[in-house]
Amino acid sequence: VVFMLAQTANGGHNPVAIVLGNVIVMGIEGVLVCIQVMRLEFYEMFGRFYEGSGVKYETKTIDYTRLPTKNSV
Repeated sequence: VVFMLAQTANGGHNPVAIVLGNVIVMGIEGVLVCIQVMRLEFYEMFGRFYEGSGVKYETKTIDYTRLPTKNSV
């Protein structure tokens, strides 16, 4: 894609666009690698020390029949 974008009208390639495009691609790939490394690190660390103690999550239910209406206020 970088070479397609760097191609000029006469068939040559713009060297500045090639270098800049490759730097951008390497930067994006570096960010993606960093995200994956952090994800795996947190998964391994938290999975190793997680005990599962705590308060059980229970959903709240609302009884709409007990709510006041406009006429009763």
